[in-house]
Amino acid sequence: MDLPKERWDNDEEGELDDIVVPDVKLFRMERMDSNYWWVCLYTKDGREIHMDLLPEQNGITLTRREY
Repeated sequence: MDLPKERWDNDEEGELDDIVVPDVKLFRMERMDSNYWWVCLYTKDGREIHMDLLPEQNGITLTRREY
């Protein structure tokens, strides 16, 4: 079975809608504050994808960094 390719998709309004990250070795999610979550995906090829999740009036804002 082939895994889907990595993608970060937005909906018609430009809001984050769908994230696919195959080959994740470790998923880590930590609450940093009452309304702020930090997520790290450690991939099998050695990358780290960091995400900050913050609630907004119209949904959630995601800031992504890759190392």
